[in-house]
This record gives sequence, structure tokens and C-alpha cells, in this order.
Amino acid sequence: FLSHFFNIDFRDFSFYINHMIERYFLQPLFLRPAVPILFSLTSGILFCSYLPGGYVFALLLLITAGVAIPTCMYLKKSLKPAVLFFFFCLGYIIMHPYVSPEFPPHHIIHFSNSGKVTISGTVSGKPVQKGVRHTFYLNAETVMDKHTRHTATGKLRVSTRGKPPVIYDGDTVTITGRIRPIRNFNNPGGFDYKRYMSFKGVHTSVYAKASRIKVDQRKTARFVSDWISVFRANISGLIESTIRKEHKYVLKALLTGEKEQIPKTLREDFNRAGAAHLLAISGLHIGIVASLSFFLFKGIFSRISYFLWNAWAVKTAAVLTCMPVLFYGILSGMSPSTQRAVIMVIVFLLTFLFEERQDLLNTIAVAAFAILFVSPASLFSVSFQLSFAAVFFI
Repeated sequence: FLSHFFNIDFRDFSFYINHMIERYFLQPLFLRPAVPILFSLTSGILFCSYLPGGYVFALLLLITAGVAIPTCMYLKKSLKPAVLFFFFCLGYIIMHPYVSPEFPPHHIIHFSNSGKVTISGTVSGKPVQKGVRHTFYLNAETVMDKHTRHTATGKLRVSTRGKPPVIYDGDTVTITGRIRPIRNFNNPGGFDYKRYMSFKGVHTSVYAKASRIKVDQRKTARFVSDWISVFRANISGLIESTIRKEHKYVLKALLTGEKEQIPKTLREDFNRAGAAHLLAISGLHIGIVASLSFFLFKGIFSRISYFLWNAWAVKTAAVLTCMPVLFYGILSGMSPSTQRAVIMVIVFLLTFLFEERQDLLNTIAVAAFAILFVSPASLFSVSFQLSFAAVFFI
């Protein structure tokens, strides 16, 4: 059938399929060490999400597995069972705070349903605007009721209508409103919003009028991430002030990752054209930045005899390429798809440094492991699942 209608030699096609199966699926599993380690970590995260409460027991097993690994090395025994069990317990432990949180006495949740209060804290993350509604997250520091000021901790979701003052990540603000615990609507089969917000470390919310939001102190840039946040805000403001048409929303989405302000009609135009994926910073955008940077650095160092004679042109270009890739990833907001792309590209570039063969499955596993180790609740994010599923099948 293939030969007759598509002019394909079936023998070549069969050889290609056999080669792919033999390369990716029939080799010993530990030739790609990141794959079984990722499987163990993921299994521990899933096990904890359905059977929480065994934190102390899992910690003891983790210590036991940690002692077993050097013991097996000394006795020259197989490390596979001990290593896999170690990462299984590690996955359980890092996921436990998300599914079974423990609130200290001064946590913000204890001020829920206590009337109108004044909350002071630091803005966490980039505020989001959807129409006339603005939302942002606030790391609480103090809560003041009618008579007393209390020290508070914890993150809460703030929403408001109207036009609040300009707020940036890291600003210290004061708001007035009623704190309420996050609840579900209890619709059968409905979205578990409470669990979704719990995985973000958010257990309370507050609605505040725009006039009740006051910026106490602007954040001063002290670290590299702070400078990038300020730089992102300056770019967004420059685009907003210089471009008047709808192009500015597309440009802001591609440079700073701000997709929330894109009009619905413009989104529908991208959807009908089959190009909606261009608005989400992912492997395509990171790949373009990495390719241009790599070939630019390679072209420069290939013309310097010192780097050529020492075979350092490609290695130096690969190392330097990591900087614009990481910078663009942070500038665009580091969404799960962006994190996956940045980590995969950096791992790929480091293979040039160590002169190792690039292995796609191992690279994907390393990227997934890094994201889950920092944020294990990302495993249940649709963005995380679709990003890695798409890359795996492609």
C-alpha cells in the first residue's frame, strides 16, 4: 500500500522503524539513568497524592535508602533497587506539604471569616489583568483588625475590579478586605479549584476595592532576577506606549509572556489559522534564541585561532548560549512549557561540553526531573503534561 500510493520503499521504512525501536526501547534501562529515576520520583509523588500522612515513615525509609546506596557501593552490589527506592521516598516527601499542609498559629488562614481587616505584604509574581479584573498573589506579613496588629505568614489571592495602582512583583502593598478560605462549588465532577490552589500554596483569598489598595514601597533591584523583573516591566511599558494597535499584545506575549491582554477576537484569529501555539513561549521560541545565539558565538570563536587550535570554539559557544536562553526564559515568565524547553536546551548544549552523544529521552527525563524536584505539584498541571507528551511523541 505504501509503495503503491506514496512511492515509499517499505523495506527502508521497516528498517527505520526497527532502528528506532532498537535504539529507544530495547536497550537496558539504565543506559538512560534519568528515565528510571524520573519514574521513581513520579511514582512517589502520585503515591503521596492519594495516600498522604506517612511523612515520618517515608523520611525513615529515605534515610535507610541513603545508607544503603554507599553500602552497596562498598560491597559492589547492584545500586538500582536502592537508588530507585531513594527517589521514590524523595518524591513522597517533597509532595507531602502540598497535599497535607500544616499551618502555623500565625498563618493567614486563621484570620478567615473574621471581618474586614487590613493586610500588608509583598506581591508575589506578576499581576494579571483580565478585562476589568486584576488578580495577584500576596505574601502576607501583617494583619490588622480593629485594634491589634498581628504578624502573619502565608500566601493569599487578591482580586479587584477597576483600576488599581500599578503593581510590580516584589512591591510592598496594603489592602483592606475580608479574608475567606478557598472553597469548591461542590458540583459533581467539577474542577477541584481548592486542590489546584493548594498546589500553589494558596489557601485563602480576598476581594478588595481598587481604592483600598495602596503601594507602600517599591521593590529595589538587588539580584539578577530583580533586574530582569524591572527590565520586563520596562519592555512591557515601552511596547504599551509606542505601539497603538493590536500588534502590541502579540509582541508582549512573545517577549514578556503576557498573554492575558490579547483580545478574544485576536485569539480566535490565531486559533482559526492554526497558529495559537505561537503565543505561548515554548520549545519553538527557545530553540530560535538558542540556534541564533549558538551560531553567532560559534562564528565569532571560529575566527579566533586560539579557540580553533584547542577545539574550544563549539564548547565555548555552547556554554555562552546558555546565558541568552536562560535570560529569555526568565524574561518571558518561566511558564511550565518554558521551563521544560530551557532545561532541555541547556542539557543538550552541555553535551557539547562533555562530548557526549545527545539522547532525547534522557534529556526529556532530566528536564521533567528538574521541574518536579522544584515543584512536584507541576505533575498535575495540564500544561506540564501536554508539553512533555507533545515533545515525547514528536
